[in-house]
Amino acid sequence: MTLSTRPNPITPGFIVLHGNRSEDLAQTLITWLGGHPLAPLEEEVILVQSSGMAEWFKMALAQQAGVCSAARVELPGRFVWRAYRQVLGAQAVPRESPLDKLPMTWRLMQVLPGWLTSPSSPPWRVI
Repeated sequence: MTLSTRPNPITPGFIVLHGNRSEDLAQTLITWLGGHPLAPLEEEVILVQSSGMAEWFKMALAQQAGVCSAARVELPGRFVWRAYRQVLGAQAVPRESPLDKLPMTWRLMQVLPGWLTSPSSPPWRVI
């Protein structure tokens, strides 16, 4: 069936699904993805609320579809950063966000020892 002969064709774009049952949301999305496949080498982008949810959704998709491929499951912050980079250009926006987990961890590790020994730090006990 071609796109023009479908009863209610949905053009590519942004779809938002809200709900309080992850299983129902995943099943709805997986069913929709199966009914509206992308062209070869196109990538589906799915935004989730946590890294754990991303891994869970990829496993659910692989279990239902047999494979999880051409699907980028990511957090909204990473998606927005990538969009900034695509719109503003690679020269204007660095590859990695300063708020990404790894760079933030290294910056905190660099600052933390001095902060713990300063007189203005809270009286925490470090074991």
